[in-house]
Parts: sequence; C-alpha cells; structure tokens
Amino acid sequence: MMRRVRSRVLPGRRAVRCTPVALAAGTAFAVLSVPSPGAVSPPTGTLRIVGTFAFRSADPAADSNPFTAMLHHTTCAKLFTYPERGGRAGTRLVPEVARALPRRSRDGRTYTFTLSRDFRFHTGERVTAAHFAYAINRILRLSPASPALPYVEDVVGARAVVEGRRPTAVGVRARGNVLSIRLARRLPDFPARLAAHYFCAVPLGFPAAPGAVPASAGPYYIAEWQPAARVVLRRNPFYRGSRLRRATQIAYALGVSLDAVALQVERGEADVGFPAPASHPEIVRRYGVNRERFFAAPSLRTATLALNTARPLFRNNARLRRAVNFAVDRPALARLFGGIARGTTDQYLSHAMPGFRDARIYPLHGPDVRRARRLAAGRTRSGTAVMYTANPTDTARSRAQIVQRDLARIGIEVEVRIGSFVPPASFFTPEAPYDIWDAPITGGEYPDPFVTLNRQFSGSSLRSRANANFSFMNVPRYNRALARAARLSGAARLRAYARLDAQLAREAAPLVAYTTANNVAFVARTIGCVTMTPVYGVSLGSVCRRRR
Repeated sequence: MMRRVRSRVLPGRRAVRCTPVALAAGTAFAVLSVPSPGAVSPPTGTLRIVGTFAFRSADPAADSNPFTAMLHHTTCAKLFTYPERGGRAGTRLVPEVARALPRRSRDGRTYTFTLSRDFRFHTGERVTAAHFAYAINRILRLSPASPALPYVEDVVGARAVVEGRRPTAVGVRARGNVLSIRLARRLPDFPARLAAHYFCAVPLGFPAAPGAVPASAGPYYIAEWQPAARVVLRRNPFYRGSRLRRATQIAYALGVSLDAVALQVERGEADVGFPAPASHPEIVRRYGVNRERFFAAPSLRTATLALNTARPLFRNNARLRRAVNFAVDRPALARLFGGIARGTTDQYLSHAMPGFRDARIYPLHGPDVRRARRLAAGRTRSGTAVMYTANPTDTARSRAQIVQRDLARIGIEVEVRIGSFVPPASFFTPEAPYDIWDAPITGGEYPDPFVTLNRQFSGSSLRSRANANFSFMNVPRYNRALARAARLSGAARLRAYARLDAQLAREAAPLVAYTTANNVAFVARTIGCVTMTPVYGVSLGSVCRRRR
C-alpha cells in the first residue's frame, strides 16, 4: 500500500506540493510538482552536467533519445511547447513562437499559425514562418533517417518529397509570419506533434550533414560541440521569450564512467548528474527522493521487452507471447532500474500519459508460472529464443538473466547476446536477428497516446531506419483500429486509446511492458531548486542555487 509522504523544504525555499508515487521496491516518494525559487540565486557562470551518454547528432530532426530531447528543449524555439512544470500541468500544450493555438478549417485538415515577431536565432536573424516550413520539408527529405517522419507524412504532398519528386510539400506554405499546413486527413493531435523537438526552427539551408550544428532560437545555443566528450550551451543574446535561463552557460561532460557520475556530483565537481540505476538505491538511502539531492518524476516512457512477431517463434503465436507476459518477473526487472522505475506495469501507455487506464492484465507482483505454462503448452515450437541486451552494461545483462531464468520455466531456452549502445541497422528491418530485445525506453516525444500505440504497433509505422515498431507488428484489424483512434479528439480519443492499450496487451501481447520510467536527476548540495517535467525531464534553464 502506498503511504503519503510529506515534502521536506529546502533552506531558503517555499514548500512544494507533492504526490506519492511508488518505487519498484515498494518505497513511496513524492513527485515534485511546483518548484519555487524562493530565496535562491541563479547559477553564476556555468551549470555543470555530467552523464554516461553521448549525443549522436546536433540535428533536432535526427534523434529521439530523451537526453537529446532535453538538449533541444533547452536550445530550440518551437511553435508550441509544454510548460516547465511537473505533473499534469507539464503536459498542457501552450504557444511558444505561435501567438496562439492555430485556426483550423471547417474540414479539420488545414491549420493556420500566426507567429510572434519576437524570436531570433542567436545569430540575430529573425524567426519567420519560412523556418518552420523548412524544418518540416527537411524532415521529409531526410526520410527514412528521421524518427519524425511519422508525424508529418500526412501533410499534403509529403510523399512526393519523400520520393524525391519535389523539394517541398504543396501542403506547407509560409508567408511572413503566417504558416499554413494542409493535411490529407484529420489529425486532431497535429499541433501537439509540432511541439516535439524535431520541429524547432532551424536556419534556411541547414544541411543534413554529420556534425552540423544549427543556429538556435531558444533560450540557449550550442557554442561547443564534441558529442562524445563535451558540449557547451550559452545564452542566446537575442532571446526574448518567457522561458527561464538562469545559468550563463551549461556545460556537459559526456561519456563519464558509470561509477564516476554520482561521485562527481557528490564531490561538487558537477551540479546535475544522471547516475546509473545501480547507484540509485544508495543515493536514495542517503538523501531520500524529492527532498534535496535526488529527484524523480514519472515520464511518458515505458520500459519493455520486444517480442519479434516476424520471426518463427512468435509469428502468429499470440498464446506464446501472452505466456511470456505471465512468466516474466516484472518486479525483478523494475528493481534493476532503481529510481528510474515507477513501480511495475503491464501496459504500454505510461502512467503519466493522457489516456492511461489501469486494466490489470498480467501479474504485477511476480510471475504466474502455472498460467504461463498452460498458455505455452504445444506453442513453444523450436523451444529456443535469441535475446539481445540493450547495451553491454551489468544492469542490462542482469535483465537478460532474469528473462533467461523465467522462460526456462515454460520450456524456452534463451540464448543471450550482448547488444551495443547503438543498435545495428539490421535491428530496424523484419530480418532483425532477435526474438526478444531489451528495447529502448520508448514513448515520450509528446503527451498523446499516438506516440506510443500507433508508432509501436501500426504496420504503417514500420521503417527501414528510425523504426519504433520493435515487434514488427502488422495486423490489419489493429492497423484500422489505431487509425480510427488517431482521427478522434478530446475524451473520445483518450477512451479509444485506453481500450486499445488494454486490448493490445491482453490479446496481441507484442511487448512485455514492465515499468513506467521516471525522469531522474542527482544534484549537488549547492543546488536550490529543480523542476522535473514529464516531457523533457530536468528543466536545465530553471535550475537555481542556494544563496551563500
């Protein structure tokens, strides 16, 4: 049972409202929802960030990694954004460069955006509608390399650009500060799609070249780019928007060893760190959660194991996929994530995603081996499965060992192969070499169920590159149901997606979902306030220090 936790007030800071959430191990903690600077001062000079990760690209259209999304949120100006606030308030769409929500035509297929004239790139160039039109057409030209393609492929004329027959889509028009986009069908979530970091304003002519760094119109710009070692952001001198930018500059130290991240923050050598999950229990024991040093809040992402429906073991074998879902020990998998895990789940929509409804399909407190064996009887085929880990870390290896142990109980021998931090291109084709993949944590570009369900389970989302349909699911009746849900709006949309979420998990079972991921951050003792948002994680521009 969950117990209510009272928040601890940092010195020189007003109280914050908190909501209890369960850790995987059963501990309760509070989600920071309204941070307040109070008597604190902005960082003078540099805010130092440390992490084990490396950035793949400075191109906002090229990568869906959550750390990349955090970087681009800090540097980008978009038509719309989400407030730098915690909880449900952080999932409400608000205008940024657009002056207001768009005008929509009577048939719901044309959106007209009027832009503010107050935004400039850090070079001084004014942001116009042409910059956003260029960003959309550029994504179409990058196809299939850009993970953003599914969000704009319904623009009228998109296919001609993707196929190289036209340089621009006829449905995208820009004139001065007015942008008009015509769609081939109704997409009620289209303005929300444009709030994803892929669609930030970029300079006209920005190339699709490795190492290219765009000018930025957001609060900060990228001043130094060594994507595997060091990245430095500095204030955009022309920024006149409302978002906070307390630090003069933000410096990332990247590729730091797993053990060193927490140690550097502990010693005050870094201000904000993203430590390895294995170190979370000790950090929580020493500092608690959402008190002074370690912060966690539910994200829009879910951790899953992908079951490859294109390979013989799981192809046309929903009973065996369901058996795997009953056999897997979700609490054991979730515990390996430490503070990154928000308890256990058996559904694909995150607990923080609008539309989530708890359907209680599979056991959340441990496996049901008896039922798993009944479902698996006569369905195990070769009796062997190839599983790739997400990466070569000890935590990923431990997850594979848990799966190996659990599936042996239902007659499946799991051969574990060690994956890399960057999956090979073959992982994004139907010939992918895995039966089970410890898939990336997915589903967080913007707070709408389309991001998770349509992108991961619709046959229309399958891509040779930047593929998010890791189970290679392509079932006509689900394709039609997902397309119908995408055309709905308001409460009807959320109800339809809630039903589909439960139906997919209960009947098709293409993935094993086991935890909703938290956004986490470990901060130095000098930090006085932190805002954790469900969409972007830590709001870096809002971090402030305690007064000395």
